[in-house]
Amino acid sequence: MVSLTSLRPAAQLPRATAQPAADRPSTDRLRAATELLTRGFTVVTTHDGHGVPLGTAADSAGAVSLTPALVLACIDEESATLAALLHNRRFALNVLTRSMADLASRFRGHNGPSLWERIAHHELDGIPVLDDAVATLRCDVHDIADGGPLTVVIGRVIRISGAR
Repeated sequence: MVSLTSLRPAAQLPRATAQPAADRPSTDRLRAATELLTRGFTVVTTHDGHGVPLGTAADSAGAVSLTPALVLACIDEESATLAALLHNRRFALNVLTRSMADLASRFRGHNGPSLWERIAHHELDGIPVLDDAVATLRCDVHDIADGGPLTVVIGRVIRISGAR
């Protein structure tokens, strides 16, 4: 279980550094991807310290800001995925359509290596991402907030794939 009381206050977290303009996701692609976040399911993925893929279904996800490019995901505070992404400070939001509810439901609760053996995925910047996602937003942790039984993770979008 991740306890926010054991974490540094958000004001003390190192912030993701600003990206050079040439590396920033375009506003149009970010807008398209964040619109998809509100219409389907979102699976948050990362890896543990040994490169083992982890993932969990987000309870909620959405846009925070277009400039800078910030998104949020609400994750169960007991999630191993949350603990790993807070440790390595990198994650991906994999956006799935409503018709992919079965795939999203596989990421509810405990999941281990056997789950990943049955799911098509690849790595994007060293983070596992789902092949079937209609959009993927690769993020660095920007900030966190206490959301009761959830932790609100705010990510700075580094790269977007899909979402045209």
